[in-house]
Amino acid sequence: MSPQQDATGWTTAQWHAMGTQVALTIHLPAQSAAEATKHVRAVFVNLEQRLSRFLDMSELSRLNRQCGQWVTVSRELAEVLHLSAEAFAQTAGVFDPRVLKSLDRLGYVGAQIKSDGVKDAVLSQVDRWLVFREYDTVQIIEPIDLGGIGKGYALDVCARYLRGVTDHFLLSAGGDIVYKGQGPEGAWRVGVEWPFATTELAAVWALPVSPQGAICTSADSKRFWMDASGTRRHHLIDPSTGLSGGCGLRSVTVLSADSAVQAEVWSKTLYLRGLRARTAACPIPTLAISEDGELLVTPEAQSSILWSLAPLVTWTEKEACR
Repeated sequence: MSPQQDATGWTTAQWHAMGTQVALTIHLPAQSAAEATKHVRAVFVNLEQRLSRFLDMSELSRLNRQCGQWVTVSRELAEVLHLSAEAFAQTAGVFDPRVLKSLDRLGYVGAQIKSDGVKDAVLSQVDRWLVFREYDTVQIIEPIDLGGIGKGYALDVCARYLRGVTDHFLLSAGGDIVYKGQGPEGAWRVGVEWPFATTELAAVWALPVSPQGAICTSADSKRFWMDASGTRRHHLIDPSTGLSGGCGLRSVTVLSADSAVQAEVWSKTLYLRGLRARTAACPIPTLAISEDGELLVTPEAQSSILWSLAPLVTWTEKEACR
């Protein structure tokens, strides 16, 4: 959709990229808003060609077909690989990009890769899976998926640019968000979907007025499918089993004052392991929705929830996994 500007100087635009719907709301003069939108769209187009596991000739797909070889990659792919290695270490292996073979085996198939000698299912946390010889010269031991962290990286790249041209914007990709300042009616308000019926909201979150921020959700309500046996599967893979994972939760939303990559990594980690997975590196404000329909919230997030479909329940480590 072409950018549309209202009488108060707010411009909105929507398009499809990286397998999801992208939307930008920005406060700038019309010409500047159009240029900013063009720049953001170009970033997503470039990074889809770099990071998609679904495109046969993406840079990631080519890397996945060269397991065990030294490969010099682009600056963008190198940055995401370094971020992935950091996330793997911070989460003690709960965030693990090596789940690509499990996704393919379960029916969420991407570009064709070689399977000879590639391990499947349970992944060892001690195996060396990514080696850097130089910052941009790497060797992967097993094929990897960079879907979630790649989308977070795209949002962060765009956010760094947008923060330099405007004081107020919100950029969303499939519900994951980066923002600055506030919206047309004050603090940005974000709806958290009810995972049992995604046309309904479970809660409305008022984002702190800030020079930067991100909010990301991991949920099993959109990217799911039925396998050949009729079993429901989803894309959030537990690396310890090689199967669709979870600990009694249907969605986890995390607010980060740092980056979308951080919010993405920890929303997935908390979905798979619950609050027990928290470390000092984990952003605290979190809203989770259990299989029983409870809205579990950390104390740091409670005051920011403007409305909720059900009463908020304080989420403790004891109650983290059902």
